[in-house]
Amino acid sequence: HHSPSLEGADFREGVLRKNNESIIDYINNLSADFRLSRREIEKHTKTSVNIFSYPYGKYSGLAEQILQNNGVKATVTTTEGINKIRRNDPSCLFNMKRINVVGSCSGDGLIKRLEGYCK
Repeated sequence: HHSPSLEGADFREGVLRKNNESIIDYINNLSADFRLSRREIEKHTKTSVNIFSYPYGKYSGLAEQILQNNGVKATVTTTEGINKIRRNDPSCLFNMKRINVVGSCSGDGLIKRLEGYCK
């Protein structure tokens, strides 16, 4: 879900700041958009939202900080790979990698890909 503050004629790449957007406007727009999206998702799913997956994999350090300030506990990029989760280190839950899977990937194919990461 994206609100008009983040899309439209002056398109934004993922959650990146627009070239002509002040930092204050960017902070306010991203914060408001995230809060609106979270409220709608929570209303319809009855599930707490505290993880954010970056649209198009585009992000910045400022976006990370804005989301953390809005209660996000983890973020996911489109970078392919595995993560090292460290006990008592919440910073390892940000900019997490993922394993991208297309619809044509079979269960066996997925298992083989996962095994490749474990070597």
